[in-house]
Amino acid sequence: MIVVVIIGILAALAVPNYIKAVERTRNKEAISMLKLIQQAEKMYRLENNRYVACSSNTDSNNKLRLNLPSGGNWNYRVYRVNNRSNPPRFTAIARRRSLDRRVWSIDQDDEEPVCSPRWSKYCE
Repeated sequence: MIVVVIIGILAALAVPNYIKAVERTRNKEAISMLKLIQQAEKMYRLENNRYVACSSNTDSNNKLRLNLPSGGNWNYRVYRVNNRSNPPRFTAIARRRSLDRRVWSIDQDDEEPVCSPRWSKYCE
């Protein structure tokens, strides 16, 4: 009986830490992919004189010649493309495929993606 209680206490302490570690790893995946999309958009603009909107992972793969995971943890898209502004602009986002509403975003000038909503316990 005491062993069961001890195992329960250890599990109660370990599971939240494990979940946070998994989500930190997933955040790193989104950050890496958004930086990749940002660089691919810049290369696309050099070749075509404009940025391109992408509505999904598959669309990004086709238009930007990337290899984003189609069934992974994140949905990626490029929107808010404005080629008429000076300089031209775009925003790329990674939206988590879960009940969590976490979104990472980056534009053509950002050095690092930004997570929102900031109150999300997994934006770290």
